[in-house]
Amino acid sequence: NVGAISTRTFSVDTAAPVSSVTFPSNGTPYTAVGTISGTAVDDVNTTLVEVQLQRQDDARYWTGSAWMVASTWAAAASSNPWTFTAVPGPWSSAVTYRVWARGRDAAANLESPGAYVAFSMDTQAATTQITTPVHGVARSALATISGAVGDNYSRVDGVQVAIASGPGFSTSWNGAAYVGGAEQWNGTTFVGDSSGTWTYS
Repeated sequence: NVGAISTRTFSVDTAAPVSSVTFPSNGTPYTAVGTISGTAVDDVNTTLVEVQLQRQDDARYWTGSAWMVASTWAAAASSNPWTFTAVPGPWSSAVTYRVWARGRDAAANLESPGAYVAFSMDTQAATTQITTPVHGVARSALATISGAVGDNYSRVDGVQVAIASGPGFSTSWNGAAYVGGAEQWNGTTFVGDSSGTWTYS
C-alpha cells in the first residue's frame, strides 16, 4: 500500500532588504525633527526595519528613550515605507547626528547597513547688526543700509530689514512706499556663508 503524498511548497531567499533614509536629508540643518522616515525594498517581504541614531558630540546611541554608550538599534513602524517617531525630545542644538537603517525580511536575512545620513540641529538664531546708519546720528540722505551677520553653527540663508517711520513708527517700507498695518520686511543682498555682510539699497 502506498500512503498519501504529502506536499510542501517553499521558497529560497538569500537576499537581504535594501533600506534607505529619506528624511532627514544628508547635510541639512533643522530646528526640529519629529519623524525619521525611509524605505526598505525586498524581493519578497521586509518584516522589520531598525534605526540606529548616534549623537556625534559624545558618540552615544539612542535607544528610543535614552542615550546609551553601547551601539543600539530601535525598531521603526511599518516596513516600506517606514517611520521612526521615538526621537529625542528635545534635540541638542549645535550637534550633528548620524542615522542608519537596516531591514530584515521573512527569511531572516538581515541587511548590512549602508552609509549613514548626517544632519544637524540648530535652534539658535543668527546675530545681526546694523553698521550703517549709525544709531542716533542725523542724516540728510541715506542711499544704503548695511550691516553684518553671523551664526555659530549653520550657514546664513539671508537677511531681511524692516524700516519704520511716522508717528509711533506706525508705517513701514514695503520696497516702494510706507504703508500701515503689519510690519514690512525686505530682502537684502547678503555676501558670506555662516557670517558675512548685507546691504539694502
